[in-house]
Amino acid sequence: VQEMPRKATDYQSHDSDLPLRVKLWEKPHSPGPLTEDELKQFWEEGFVIKHAVVPVELVDSALESVESLIDELATKLQKAGKIQDTCSEADVHRRLILLEEQFPHAGVLLHKNGVLPQSFQELWAHRNMLDIAEQILGPEVAGHPVWNLRCKTPDRTNQGQATVPWHQDNSYFHEEAWDKLILTAWLPLVDTNSQNGCMQVVKGGHKTGRTCTHICCVGGTWYTSVEEKEMKETLGLEVEPNIVTCEVPKGDLLFMGRNSNLRMLSQNSQKAEHETHVSSRG
Repeated sequence: VQEMPRKATDYQSHDSDLPLRVKLWEKPHSPGPLTEDELKQFWEEGFVIKHAVVPVELVDSALESVESLIDELATKLQKAGKIQDTCSEADVHRRLILLEEQFPHAGVLLHKNGVLPQSFQELWAHRNMLDIAEQILGPEVAGHPVWNLRCKTPDRTNQGQATVPWHQDNSYFHEEAWDKLILTAWLPLVDTNSQNGCMQVVKGGHKTGRTCTHICCVGGTWYTSVEEKEMKETLGLEVEPNIVTCEVPKGDLLFMGRNSNLRMLSQNSQKAEHETHVSSRG
């Protein structure tokens, strides 16, 4: 796959008004789940982890929906002659790995299948989620139609499809959206850590409002990517000392802006890790 740079437009890369626009997004603290310090962190660092946003029981219900999706996928793959064993005895944490050992990239087929299960709808519309969105975006909130279910299996079975390189979400949006405040919520369905593929962010990288020049696509994936050298030159900060590893337990959420700098680590455990991403804007 030829890697082609996706360049930021001149005015977005060099406009001196961009930091002011980012500053104007900031809103004073209002009543809601985020404390005053947590909201301040979001504005200053470009992300915040909020604890106990949604009930664990609701997250478990979403994981049960993933289990059903994997079961449907296994049946389809077997009928298509792609696998011999549906591995029906394995649990949700192991089954997809076993399927990928027979049919590489099986997890990609779950990334977007056009169906938003009821349990996921309930997560997205949970009162705490909406209240936090209002604290950051204001009273008028629109849910973005983009949502992702990412089932992270080890690289040995997914061949790098579940490891997401450094990027800004802006690189997936049309340039007309690059100066708009869009909120992303990362919700893991299991406890996450550096071994099973949690998220990393670069704190403060959002402040310039600039979008780096990204490469697309990385390897055999559809992912955009930005080199650390480009991040340093465009965003004006040292990357390494500002990297924060976000180990998010089940029920907690990581909130980020669309020009925050993030990546998803490799999955090195023997259990699949499942997560969902939803976006909204004011």
